[in-house]
Amino acid sequence: MFSSQKIQSKINASVVKIQNRMTDIRKLINKLAAEENKLLSAEFIAPCVGNGKVQTRIAKILYTFTIKPCDFEGWGIFKPINEKQAAFIEEPNLPIICEYLKNFPSLRLRIIYPLQGQSWLAYPINEADMMQRCGYCKPVAVHLVAEAAQFEVVIARTDVAAWWFDECVKRSSPKVSPFRCDGNSKFARTT
Repeated sequence: MFSSQKIQSKINASVVKIQNRMTDIRKLINKLAAEENKLLSAEFIAPCVGNGKVQTRIAKILYTFTIKPCDFEGWGIFKPINEKQAAFIEEPNLPIICEYLKNFPSLRLRIIYPLQGQSWLAYPINEADMMQRCGYCKPVAVHLVAEAAQFEVVIARTDVAAWWFDECVKRSSPKVSPFRCDGNSKFARTT
């Protein structure tokens, strides 16, 4: 049998553990509040596609902001006005956008059909690659496509929620063959 002293000792140890956990929770809440204060005084880069909203992540927590102006589409540097709204400051330069995009996995896609604004429907060049990397193989919307034409191969990156245009693939350019077909399935060298 347990003596009342042993039981009291176990109760006291449990109370101390709970108090330590409460202290840890309070520290975590204070740290999160400090991070939110930093967020309100900082600028961040984000893509925006016609819905007037942008997102950023601080301390593993996702924040969504309504932006001003609400009709902006493109890459932007934003500054929070409050916990719900952010203002567009300026367009970032290309090296900043590239630095942002390199954090996400890439895939080669062929852009097929323009959707709306700077968004295009695209299909993977290698279906097995998309299936292995993403767990699905289907056409996807690629946003903020710049300098690309229909059926061009591009590199797009995904943040899981959306696909973002990174660059056009310029690995090889088509060349005119020095041979021609004479109609009888014979090839002759052109001069």
